[in-house]
Formats: sequence, C-alpha cells, structure tokens
Amino acid sequence: MSYKRKTTGKVMDVAQIRLAAMTQIDADKARVIDYGDTGSTLTKADYQAQMTLYSGLIASYNKLLDQADTLKNNIADAETKLNNMSVGILAGGSAKFGRNSNEFQELGGTRIVDRKRPVRQPKKAA
Repeated sequence: MSYKRKTTGKVMDVAQIRLAAMTQIDADKARVIDYGDTGSTLTKADYQAQMTLYSGLIASYNKLLDQADTLKNNIADAETKLNNMSVGILAGGSAKFGRNSNEFQELGGTRIVDRKRPVRQPKKAA
C-alpha cells in the first residue's frame, strides 16, 4: 500500500480561473489592479507567485512520498530475506544436529522431547 499523493485539485482550479479573470481585467483597464484591502497588496503577480509556490510544495511532497514508498518496499524485502534466512538456519541446525539436540534448542527451536503432549480427556458417560 502506498502513501496517498496530493493533487492540486479544486483549489488550483479555482485559482487558475481567478488568475485568468484578473489577467483579463488588468488588460481591459490597461493597468495592474491591486485587489488587496487597505494595508495589504494583492496583485496578479502576487497571486501567481503563491500558485507557483503551492504547486512546487505539492510536487516536493509527492516526491518525498515516492521516496518513502521505495524505502518501505526495501524494508519489506529486507525483512522477508531476514526471515527466510532465520528459517534456513533453524532447518540447517535441525539437519546438522538433530531436532532433539541442545544446539537446535539454542538456535530457537523446540526439542521434540520438550514438546507438550496433548492430554486427552476421557469421554464422559451420557
């Protein structure tokens, strides 16, 4: 399962429509319109710069997610290989020393004589 990538989505769609409208209005008025309120400026250039920043951040975020996915897959592969090696070591110890040996037990196996035998309950008369 990979991480969910972000898309620009509705926010960028709305921004592109507004930018196109701002461009048209600026052209119609033959000057750069300041859409900000008192004390702050908000021009087409400011808006375009924010859109570029936003798109760049989304691209960086998605690149990091791709790297995380690759790392996650590498970890899973290494874990599988380590587990297979552990199973192989136990099987090799069983073949070399026997399943009833102390060496097999030291490797993490359970000796045959140490296995708990199931105790059967006698049937009760009905």
